[in-house]
Parts: sequence; C-alpha cells; structure tokens
Amino acid sequence: MRGKMKSPQVENGHVDIANELVEAFYTLQLPGNEWRVLWVIIRQSYGWHRKTDRISITQFQQRTGLKRRHIVRALNDLTERKIITKNVTTFITTYGFQKDYSQWHLLPKKTHSDIFGNETVTNFGTHKRNKEKRNIASSNSKDASQPSQKKDTDPRIKQLIDYFVQAVQETKEFKPMIAAKDAAQVKRSLKNLSPERIHNQIDFFLSNGKSREHISLSAALSADSFNLYMAAWQRKKWEFGDDPEPPTNQEWWRS
Repeated sequence: MRGKMKSPQVENGHVDIANELVEAFYTLQLPGNEWRVLWVIIRQSYGWHRKTDRISITQFQQRTGLKRRHIVRALNDLTERKIITKNVTTFITTYGFQKDYSQWHLLPKKTHSDIFGNETVTNFGTHKRNKEKRNIASSNSKDASQPSQKKDTDPRIKQLIDYFVQAVQETKEFKPMIAAKDAAQVKRSLKNLSPERIHNQIDFFLSNGKSREHISLSAALSADSFNLYMAAWQRKKWEFGDDPEPPTNQEWWRS
C-alpha cells in the first residue's frame, strides 16, 4: 500500500528567496553533499526569517543523513568558496548563506574528488590534464638560470588540518592549537596513507575519550595512535564504512 501523498502548503511555512538569487543558482556548480548542506543552512536561516543560525554537526546529520566527516568537508568547501559564512566564536558554530553572489567562487581550483584520486574539472569543458599542460609550458618558458623554489602547497594538508580542528570543536567543544609539527606529521602521513584513512584515524582517536590536554593532531597521527587504530580494526570494533582495509606496513611509523 502506498503512503499518503505529500501536499506541502505555503501556509505551513516557506522560504523567501529572491528570483535574482534563484537565477544565480543556475551557474552554481556544487557536488550533491554540498547542495544538501547548503539547503539546511538556507532552511534554518531564511526559513526562520533570519540571516544566520547556530547549527551543530549533529543537526546537519539528522537533516541530511550524511556522515560527519562528509558534512565537515562540505562546510569547509562552501566556506572557502564564500557561498556560506561561518562564525566559530559562538558555542555552536553559526552559519549563514552569502546572498551576495558576486563573491561566490563558481569554479573551485580543487575539489575533494581531486584530493581523493578522482579527476577534477577546473573549468567548463576543460579537463585537468589541459591545466597540467599549461603549467608545463609555463615552467619551460622560465629562465633556466633562475633556481626554482619548490613550495609545500599540497592542498590536502590544509584540508586535513581543517577537518581535525572542526572535529575537535564539535566533539570536545574547544578549538585546538595547530603547530608546525602538526603540518609536518600530516605531510609524513600522506606518504603512506590516503586522506580518507587519515580521517578515519582522527575519528578513532577522538572517540577514545581523550582529555583536552592530550588532544593534538600529532598525537592523533602518532605511531601509538596508529597501532591502537589497527588493533581496533582487527577486532572489528570500529566503523569504516566503504573505507578499504588499513595498511599493514607499521615499520614506517617507527622510523
């Protein structure tokens, strides 16, 4: 038997969005998870006739059905592209929708799909390898006598640091300090682990009831933390979802 047909009525509540803003959505290219998170923010703000609202990760989970780490990634991307505003000075982070669409970054230089190994589209009709060809041509045109200065610009390092900070704020209710050694530890971990694996290890570390003074990103990615993480996986007491099996090369962590 089919369920009762839904019949939404404007009289029961509605969101007022200007036609000009709706038309701006035509050119807004977002992954599915980001659209779902964005609509939660619009509903919780415009739906209550206010510009911003305090929204916890738990609320996002209840309304979208997404996992916490996916929500955190979506929020970080939306913030970086200036599609939403975020205020972390409140007890629960305050989010709002940026209606000045001239500030939106319509085409991000990087997306999470690229970070986790998939192809990235950097412009309409432009494939990532075309961008790589332009970079090679630009590099070849430089004066060979000028020494090149290679900078550490791996975008995954910042993404993982942001993920850790957001996760601590949501689960431990304080903002952790990030030191240079933390970024170095993330860079070192990325040589052997995927970003998804590091996300899972951070989640596992924060789930173990650590006190505030013992919480740091370096500790979360330490050899001891990794060994506990592997043991938990082997006992099948930790939820990995679609994550592949953990690596078995533990010697690297002791080096």
